[in-house]
Amino acid sequence: MKNPFNDTRQQLIEGWQYAWNHQVIRICLFVAAMLNFAMLGPIVVGGAKLVESRFGGDAIAYGNFLAAYGIGALAGVVIAAIIGRVKRIGLMLVWLSWLLGVGMIMLAFINTFWLSYAILACMGFAGGIVSVLAITWLQEKTEISMQGRVMSLLTFAAIALDPFSQALSGFVLEINLPTLFVSAGIIMLLTGSITYTSPVVYLHNQ
Repeated sequence: MKNPFNDTRQQLIEGWQYAWNHQVIRICLFVAAMLNFAMLGPIVVGGAKLVESRFGGDAIAYGNFLAAYGIGALAGVVIAAIIGRVKRIGLMLVWLSWLLGVGMIMLAFINTFWLSYAILACMGFAGGIVSVLAITWLQEKTEISMQGRVMSLLTFAAIALDPFSQALSGFVLEINLPTLFVSAGIIMLLTGSITYTSPVVYLHNQ
């Protein structure tokens, strides 16, 4: 009688091995993981402190702060769907990662509430496009028989890194607020730079 646990473990191992041996899939998972790790915690945890300490806002202002990112993300997803196929998805992921990094660093020093809304909306827009393009690229480059396992890795990266991102953000916030946003921005800039060094980002998407 087969052991379901052993079957599941074997499938997970095969999924990790498959993802690691395919450079495009590694890049997609890397960008998606860093996006969740560097963005979610600072925006959720750091955003609350930013609204309270720098803008003197309340819960409603914080809700609007998060909504600005959400509206931008929704617009990014819609635009990505309209654009459809992109010839160089990898290169676009690089530029969008850099844009997110710059946006996070700007939040560290911004003193105008409405300008922070605009920055968050732009970041959400970039994040929405990154999410769609990364998943699209991932699915196109993954064999049909392995898509379930690879997509589960993507979901795992998002879910597993979220609590770590928020916990680490709370720790860094104890140092000071700008350090949190600057650190997150540097992570996204490095993510874009590391991705930029891979030759596969210059390949045309057929």
